[in-house]
Amino acid sequence: MREVNARSSPGIILDTDIGSDVDDLLALAYVLSVPGITVRMISTVSGKTRVRAAIARKICRLASRENIPVVAGVAEPLTASGAFVWFGTEGEGILSPTDIDQMDDLDHPDPIAALALELERCGCADLVCIGPLTNIAMLVLRFPECRKFVGKVTIMGGSFGSARIGVDPVPARFDYNLCADADAARIVLNSGFHICLVPLDVTLKTSITAEEIGSLSIEGTSFQALLVEQCRRWTPVLHAILAGFGIRAPNSIATFLHDPLAVACAVGSTSACKYLRKVRVERSMIPLRLSDPDDDAPGTVAVELLSSVDSEAFRAHFLKQLKGMN
Repeated sequence: MREVNARSSPGIILDTDIGSDVDDLLALAYVLSVPGITVRMISTVSGKTRVRAAIARKICRLASRENIPVVAGVAEPLTASGAFVWFGTEGEGILSPTDIDQMDDLDHPDPIAALALELERCGCADLVCIGPLTNIAMLVLRFPECRKFVGKVTIMGGSFGSARIGVDPVPARFDYNLCADADAARIVLNSGFHICLVPLDVTLKTSITAEEIGSLSIEGTSFQALLVEQCRRWTPVLHAILAGFGIRAPNSIATFLHDPLAVACAVGSTSACKYLRKVRVERSMIPLRLSDPDDDAPGTVAVELLSSVDSEAFRAHFLKQLKGMN
């Protein structure tokens, strides 16, 4: 596969629910491995956001990137009937007692204002959203003037009917990032941002095996060994979740690279993302539905959609990047 340097970027703000599904952890490790990308801030969302922020800060320290500011964001969904996932195992194998004791300094009196201030300070940044969209919705509601400082908003989310694992179809409600806080998703879709969706229909093609992930720890660092161990912990949880949806996933699947693919699409670091196409979505419908791309009728919004990936090439690229972290 032809390697591609990351596109010229004003820098990114990564908004994440790191700590539950291991793919957020892998996405953060991945973006820290890409040369030329400035991570201006990491914000965490949903549930115990201080714990998530502590995980993100620990990963940055292990990658010698302690200079990246981390803020603990919004804990509860805007949607009255919404619910965020919290497994209770977040941080196990990552956070030490000292890390937990130091979580108080991750509190910010107004994390959304901190996001707005960072956007204004840097003048322009892309947002990469790999969790529920609550923080970004609050940014739109409280600081609408910040839209002029946002370049592109890449969202890992959306499911448009072709998502499958093996022979089993994946229901649209599996689209956790948008469905967990549907009101927040609607606000962001209606924000006027330049939005790129990286949907389940594509990300579910990026499964990776335990053997492939395990290759990171062969002559690797303690950081790479940590990534392997976190994947090992996650795999049985993933298979239990899929079984709850009636999905019979092959035993060989260790995890999916949903969020690393979204990051790669956002920063333009690989040619494995085949192409983007313009689509329209019905902005009030969560789960999302595609509309006629030429129909600019009220109630629809134009977005870019990642519609194809060379999954083998992306896995190879992803593993090469992480193996190169020293």
